[in-house]
Amino acid sequence: MKICLPITIKPEGGGNYFLLNFLRYLDRQGIAHTDALTDRYDVLLSSHWLVTPEQIVRGARANPGLRFVHRIDGA
Repeated sequence: MKICLPITIKPEGGGNYFLLNFLRYLDRQGIAHTDALTDRYDVLLSSHWLVTPEQIVRGARANPGLRFVHRIDGA
């Protein structure tokens, strides 16, 4: 499995802390991930509406069977 997280992560803010920790977790578990929509991947992850509808469509067209996961918290 490979996860795409096409988001520029900033060093501050609660949502960014989540994303940084999530990427560290993926690394510890040996789960492949990318931030490039043009790569091949199985899951497209968004957080706080930071992935546009156009990016979702582009990812789905390039990766048949894609699963889209959207993280929404109290923001």
